[in-house]
Amino acid sequence: LALKAEGVDGPTMQALVDRLGIELVFTAHPTESKRRTLLTKLRRLGELLRDRAHPELARDPAVFDPESVEREIASLWLTDRSRVARPEVADEARTGLWYFDTTLYATIPQLQADLEHALAEHFPGVKPPVRWLTFGTWMGGDRDGNPNVTAAVTAEVLLLHRRLAIEKMRFAARELARSLTVSDRRDVVAEALRFRRNGKPFRYHEDLHLSKHLEELSKRYPHEPYRLLLGVLRERLAQAVGEVRDGKVLAAETVVGSCFDRATLTETFAAIRDSLSAGRGVLLTGGELRTAIHQLEVFGLHTARLDLRQHSSHHETAVAELLDRDDYPKLPEAQKCAVLREALAGAKPRRAAEIARFSAHTRNVLDPLVLAARAAAKFGADALGLYVISMTDGVSDLLEVELLMKLAGTSLPIAPLFETLDDLQRAPEILRAYFELPGRKRPAHQHVMLGYSDSNKDCGYLTANWALYEAQDAIAALGATAGVRLTLFHGRGGS
Repeated sequence: LALKAEGVDGPTMQALVDRLGIELVFTAHPTESKRRTLLTKLRRLGELLRDRAHPELARDPAVFDPESVEREIASLWLTDRSRVARPEVADEARTGLWYFDTTLYATIPQLQADLEHALAEHFPGVKPPVRWLTFGTWMGGDRDGNPNVTAAVTAEVLLLHRRLAIEKMRFAARELARSLTVSDRRDVVAEALRFRRNGKPFRYHEDLHLSKHLEELSKRYPHEPYRLLLGVLRERLAQAVGEVRDGKVLAAETVVGSCFDRATLTETFAAIRDSLSAGRGVLLTGGELRTAIHQLEVFGLHTARLDLRQHSSHHETAVAELLDRDDYPKLPEAQKCAVLREALAGAKPRRAAEIARFSAHTRNVLDPLVLAARAAAKFGADALGLYVISMTDGVSDLLEVELLMKLAGTSLPIAPLFETLDDLQRAPEILRAYFELPGRKRPAHQHVMLGYSDSNKDCGYLTANWALYEAQDAIAALGATAGVRLTLFHGRGGS
């Protein structure tokens, strides 16, 4: 409404929404370490108070029990605030996923619907953006200062993310099957559901043998093709849950390409939507179906992209061993870059047996990258996000990670993290030198992280914030001059 009042026209608005992209990243922090038990009790208490404030919306008459709130408070007071055992990294990740499970999966489709309604009212003809709000997380991927974040822990967290996403889609398929009971005797739907899945012709009838339950459904509801198709989808999703149950799917010896893929869901939902739109059920393309499509667009089968972070000094030590050069860490910056560029020119992925011969420290640096390659191959590229380099102070820090990724057989977007006052002041020149490395194309898109916490410790709050402002201004100007699209982000979070 405000943009409309300011005279923004349709084409300008379309350009704005086409560029819209927000990614919110969950990080672990000691001040946010509430037990999930307490979070659940607080949520239940909040729901009781809300229902009492709006009794006309309350669904459960039990909320009007005079002692319901008091009982909830008493239960909260009598529950331990802290865990008996120190929380592990996977516990932190489960707490982060609690918010997705209880809030975000339901809220984000509503936010998308609100945006679509607002555009339709004030800017008719403007196509709403898709997947403009996404999520990332550092819990299970942040190795800087936390030796407990091993490759095995990262694998466990990736499986937790995938399992939640699959279970949410499985629930959505169940609810859709209960509502899309359209009969092929009342509308033409069967032919429209003969679509191509993964490039091959697909007919849901051919999969009704997957379980006795599906066979029973086909006998009981022979004229309800949407219900049967969604039943097949639920069975496939149940099998996908089994894929991640024991953790072996990310083991090195597991065959690549056996995992349930997002395209199957996307194509199934699209076929149902298109079939309904072509017949008498166009109204049914809203509601639960639209919600499921939006959930899939935002959360995929990974819930949130997992970022990896490691301190630059660990990369330097690992590279010295990989190159068999004890003198590498003491080389001048220009010579380091020359050595790294030469190594990159001939670098090839190392076999598992070769990596196993290196020291524990070097394996600790390489193993997460090897896992990232495996996860991308089996779960899709969206399972992983950025690779953040803590305490970046030179171009060599970025080239070291490029080399490590090449040896591990993976490729993630690299984000240098500039933290100290000196690094913030030098950040534009470091990036300029990186963009202008001879014999290479400039990156089309570069992520840059700016450190708030460490810069405050280094030079104080006011000086740090002024340095951050100047760094952002200079880096933005560099991006415009160099023709590199920049995403600047920081770790100044809140609850």
